[in-house]
Amino acid sequence: MTRILDLWLTQPYGFDEFILQMSLGYNGRRTEIQNYRNTEATEVTETTEVTEEQKSCLLYSVDPSTIPTKVGERNQKLFELARTYFTANPTATYEERRQMVVHWWNIAHPAIGTKDVGVSIQDFERAWKQIQSGKGMILEEVMSHLVKPPASIGVLGYSELTLKLCSVMYSLHLHQKENHGGDPIIMGCRKAGDLLGVDYVDANKLLNTLASDGVIKCIQKGSGSRASRWLWDWV
Repeated sequence: MTRILDLWLTQPYGFDEFILQMSLGYNGRRTEIQNYRNTEATEVTETTEVTEEQKSCLLYSVDPSTIPTKVGERNQKLFELARTYFTANPTATYEERRQMVVHWWNIAHPAIGTKDVGVSIQDFERAWKQIQSGKGMILEEVMSHLVKPPASIGVLGYSELTLKLCSVMYSLHLHQKENHGGDPIIMGCRKAGDLLGVDYVDANKLLNTLASDGVIKCIQKGSGSRASRWLWDWV
């Protein structure tokens, strides 16, 4: 830790850039750090105060694949962050998990629509509990390998967001067909909103649009905590 801090003190750029480059695995910085470890400490000619918060950031390394690149990816990337961190440290305390999310958020916030870090902390905790219990893993696995819907859906003129929902429902349809004999797709508007990065009201409208256009069919409407059941209906 002391040597890494000493290394930062010798650099011409700020602490935030140093942390970002370390977290994203920037090759040049990694080479500098490795070279530094193999040589004597560089003489520090200028004194810079280092805060405790900055020191703690150096304890965490964020997998670059968990960083969103555009608005709408936050929930999916948070789940991937939780899965990656759980694999590495399944007994992490709440404070350790919270620090990880704050560090992740400091890097990811330019591409996040939901700007308050507190929301991301709670969404991460929800994902952590799902991973601990094994819930949500199938959905997230499907989300990581989305299949494009049939090209004929192009005649409906959907935009990117609606097409993504089509891909989600079609991919879940294929999963259910292959593994569960074609059982209905379980999808509520809140979960759809999380996956798309929109609020549940807009997600509900998008689901209803797909149903009106004959892409999916609702066979059981959700009520309370029970999500709606759907079948893929586009031929």
